[in-house]
Amino acid sequence: MGSFFYFNEIFNLTTNHVFLVDWLSRSIFRELIFKKFE
Repeated sequence: MGSFFYFNEIFNLTTNHVFLVDWLSRSIFRELIFKKFE
């Protein structure tokens, strides 16, 4: 039970991290595209 909870916590952190990195890369990419077309 304890190990499962630990694994679940790590899984949640990893998913949030991936989402955050994905969102950041999209934002940076969008900024670059807008600057290129200005």
